[in-house]
Amino acid sequence: MTKEKRQHSRKPFNSTENDFSFYLEDKGELYEINSVQDVSISGVGVGMPKEFNIGQKVALKYDSADYHIAINGTIIWCDNISNLGPCRLGVEFDPGNKEDNALFFLAVRKYLDPFDGVPFKT
Repeated sequence: MTKEKRQHSRKPFNSTENDFSFYLEDKGELYEINSVQDVSISGVGVGMPKEFNIGQKVALKYDSADYHIAINGTIIWCDNISNLGPCRLGVEFDPGNKEDNALFFLAVRKYLDPFDGVPFKT
């Protein structure tokens, strides 16, 4: 078993809403992200329609009514088990861009925390 290399904990991405768009940009080409599995302040696990090379530099684009964010990152793993379907891959955000990484994490926060609909009590 390999040792976990992540520095920040991952949060499952739970969204039934379709009020945002995710894209991966590679050399000027935009690829729509099929699914987002998990997010941390330092990276994201996504499903893609094609494979990418480990070590490849990319940008993650998140667009919603409130946010338009582009984050630079590096593909650190790519898993295409069936060779027929989408590829799952991990993108590590550029550690030198902490402000954008934190902004992205805050932008998607509502999809990470389970809300029960009960108002916050003080």
